[in-house]
Amino acid sequence: MALSENKADLPRFLSEQLITRAPESKEIVTAGGFRDELEVCFSTPTTPILCLNATHKEADTRLALHAMNVTDDAVVISTRDTDVLIILVSHFHRMHCKELWMKVGTSKKQKYIPIHNVTCNLSTSCFQALIPFHALTGCDTTSYISGHTKASAWKVFKEHHALLQNLGEDHCDEESIKNAEKFICYLYNASNASSVNEAQHLLFFKKGKRETLPPTSDALHHHIKRAHYQSIVWKKAHNPIQELPSPSDWG
Repeated sequence: MALSENKADLPRFLSEQLITRAPESKEIVTAGGFRDELEVCFSTPTTPILCLNATHKEADTRLALHAMNVTDDAVVISTRDTDVLIILVSHFHRMHCKELWMKVGTSKKQKYIPIHNVTCNLSTSCFQALIPFHALTGCDTTSYISGHTKASAWKVFKEHHALLQNLGEDHCDEESIKNAEKFICYLYNASNASSVNEAQHLLFFKKGKRETLPPTSDALHHHIKRAHYQSIVWKKAHNPIQELPSPSDWG
């Protein structure tokens, strides 16, 4: 597996085998595992595949994209990935289905999360900032904020979500980065600080514990940029052909 060619052959082999061994009672579609990133294979000849062509690198966004093309009243997506949950909630308004369920848990203890009901409990302004919030406070590709859980961060988000709305947008600028830094200051109960460097100073003299201090501005800015890039990917989940900036420019 040290050779890149071997790594590419494995997903292709698995994709082909899934189609070859598909049960007659099931309709199996595979994509993203072939040399041609737009190639789609299916187990039944009646499946319309044009709407399934996509350049998405992440399976998480592919799930949401394909759910948007389903015309059934109810859709069930089986995954335990929190990233997918956030993406589905954020893009539910683009879907045709009336009910969207996320199947989680194990084979012995299954649970269904009603995405359509979750969206009803969020304000319109929260929707725009939900993806940046999740990326900034920790996901599969970004680190978590030390000493702070999603629950504690959510309390801050409900009051200050406007600070994160521009992350993941094409017009994200230095002010947007500063706003995200201010959000982290609120997270550390340093609302009077204009930067995390200032928050470090205030909190150290107040508590005297280095492990409870926020990161430096330099370190945090790299984290924010990475969260911004991840937010771009997720916010563009509805675009089959994603046009993304270079990740090397963002954290």
